[in-house]
Amino acid sequence: STPPQARNNSTPPPVGGPNSPERLVVTVSCVFPFRIGRGTGLRPTEKVCTGTSCLKGALFTHLFQEIEAEHLVIDREDLIGDGTYGEVYGGLLTGGEHEGTKVVCKRAKDWGGARGSHTLSEEEMEARIAQFQQLSTGDRENAELAYRYLEIEAFMNDLVMNTCPDAAAPYLGVSIVEGTRWLVWEHVGEGTLEEKLVECDLAGSLQPLAQAIGLGGFVDGDVKSLSRLVNRLATMLLRCCFCLEKNGIAHRDVKPYNLLLRDGRLVMIDFGSAAAMGEAERTGYDWHKSPCDPRYAPPEQFIDEVEWAKYDLYCVGLILVRVLFPPLWCGEHFDEFADSFHSAQYDLDTWLRRLISEDNELSRQLRLDAQESRMRGDEELEFLETEYVALAEESCVLHPEARRLNMCSIKEGLEVLNLKDSGGICWDTLRSMIALEPASRLSTRKILQILGSDDKSLTYQI
Repeated sequence: STPPQARNNSTPPPVGGPNSPERLVVTVSCVFPFRIGRGTGLRPTEKVCTGTSCLKGALFTHLFQEIEAEHLVIDREDLIGDGTYGEVYGGLLTGGEHEGTKVVCKRAKDWGGARGSHTLSEEEMEARIAQFQQLSTGDRENAELAYRYLEIEAFMNDLVMNTCPDAAAPYLGVSIVEGTRWLVWEHVGEGTLEEKLVECDLAGSLQPLAQAIGLGGFVDGDVKSLSRLVNRLATMLLRCCFCLEKNGIAHRDVKPYNLLLRDGRLVMIDFGSAAAMGEAERTGYDWHKSPCDPRYAPPEQFIDEVEWAKYDLYCVGLILVRVLFPPLWCGEHFDEFADSFHSAQYDLDTWLRRLISEDNELSRQLRLDAQESRMRGDEELEFLETEYVALAEESCVLHPEARRLNMCSIKEGLEVLNLKDSGGICWDTLRSMIALEPASRLSTRKILQILGSDDKSLTYQI
């Protein structure tokens, strides 16, 4: 075990003016009021800077806030989320700077996130250690991971709030209540993108999503309307990713569950899998472990140390596929798609050919047309893009009442991807986002430029 250690609240040395020769060493320590335990993968990062360049580091060191336990009321009946390593509850702040604010509170699972808490007595600490030692190997590993991911999430939320706060839900700090460590955010938003997609699936319409992201004039069944929706969604997501990327952060778990709808835009939550790839210590990164959701994770799963920014880009690409193809709005159907997509070697064209092959009439027609065309390479892809829509139209004639995943059910999405002159998401951009090799994917900046975001908007806006 590691003995508790209080956070250093001393005032940092004064920062010199723009031309000051003074040097300030800023130590960015763990964001918790205790020493980092052995095996957590988190270490203090020492940054040496001069003049006003120190300001950012100095502010970050003191950005983290402790929330007094008596000010935090956690509603144990209001379970918002229950994941592998954490539990999320609703709550309320009854005092302090944010008095009256509804909050979301997260703790580590299995061991309560209490190890190293300075609020525990020596006897209570020994009891917790004994309890931990009695766990099975699997449970012990989960407890360690839950504890580690909570530390990482707090560190990353501090970093994000200091660098690109508009990309994430507003993080307020940490509180230790009865020996359990809680991370606290302001309760904002109108639910997650996952919940909105489920709502769309039940309604058989993308109107709920269009309204949630402030897209007026949306018409179901209209290809241009769907293109506008997908482009707006892509722009919102990629701007968040680009802001994180500029500040050296990879989220590594971008998926609808972790995207919160707020005031007509999307913000990210759950930074427990994030990695600070832009800093020397690479907090959160472990070369032989890769926390991820296999449904959305790119083929490399273990983040590429050079092309690390392409990880989140791939996840955004798969989210767009899910929005484009209506049967995938349902989470269970997307799970099935993910399995078949992986078996197709993460190649959307291979997956589509397999979908076509499940319909004997369509498969026969595709073989005949391909034999007649005798095309290869890019020409073959262009032929297939047109052929997909033609086969989807034929599928709608053959299976007009079918609600399952088939070519007819994804016809509008295929037509959107064929809009190459629309200046948005099309076959070329989507293929580049979900390419098998990270180096083959276009940069986030480049795709944003294709979507119409100029350099000024990339620099100053989320």
